[in-house]
Amino acid sequence: MKTPPTPDEKYARSTAIVASERDRAFLIFAAVVLVSIALGFKSELLGQGQVWALALGLVVVAAPALLGYLRGTAEFPRIEHYIPVALGAVTLAGLSILVPELWKYLLLTATFGAGFVLLARLDYLRLRDAEKRGHILVQETILVLVVAGAYLVLVTIPFNIVLRLVWIFVITFLASYRSFRVAARLRSPSSSPRWSPSWRGRSPPSRAGSW
Repeated sequence: MKTPPTPDEKYARSTAIVASERDRAFLIFAAVVLVSIALGFKSELLGQGQVWALALGLVVVAAPALLGYLRGTAEFPRIEHYIPVALGAVTLAGLSILVPELWKYLLLTATFGAGFVLLARLDYLRLRDAEKRGHILVQETILVLVVAGAYLVLVTIPFNIVLRLVWIFVITFLASYRSFRVAARLRSPSSSPRWSPSWRGRSPPSRAGSW
């Protein structure tokens, strides 16, 4: 017979729920701040070089926000969690130069904010071993879209050919590293349940009945 939960257990459960909701609110607030910074890429007061510098500032602001949201487990958030937002900042900075229509750029910026929230949330669940089937597909799809946008920017905007090749190599390496880390954790023994029969290490159970 189950005993009813003690008041301490009820309080602990309610506290965990409130903390989760607070974490989501913080994540949405961080996304709004990043979108506001990204909208500044379109300012006529900024030159092309200043736009790239502001993109670096966006990454600097996003990094502690992700760290504050993801930390809290035995595993410290590693570099792969910051790769999508870095590639997204590069993509948005380039698209602010390539896309003249403001409404299109607003749509792209809102998509970046939504992707930031979604990827951070899925990483949060993955660090706490609460990942569900299909999460990795969503993560890889968003990463592919971000990388495709970064490639489009590098191919379209005039760059020195050597610098362009270096950037293509760096983006490819970062995206591959992120995918490898996500897939490696998914296949690790600690992240998948192990099946072990109860009679392992002993003689198998005998059939009912006797000779």
